[in-house]
Amino acid sequence: YTLALRLQNIMANDSLTRAQIVGDVLDPFVSSVPLTVMYDGRPVFNGMEFRSPAVSLKPNVEIGGDDFRVAYTLVSLPL
Repeated sequence: YTLALRLQNIMANDSLTRAQIVGDVLDPFVSSVPLTVMYDGRPVFNGMEFRSPAVSLKPNVEIGGDDFRVAYTLVSLPL
């Protein structure tokens, strides 16, 4: 495998790539840290729709990684 082919294989399984967010809106990238968002114990995936009562409470957001000395910045952009 070349690095480009490995990157392509990793991205093919990513929900942002399948939804054509990566490639159309964002430059290709490989996630380095897992990010999980949950409402009422249910994980949120790209493309899901929620009614207002389901999101009335704050979500549980987990930003993964094994080294707790490392800090991360989450940036949200309007699309």
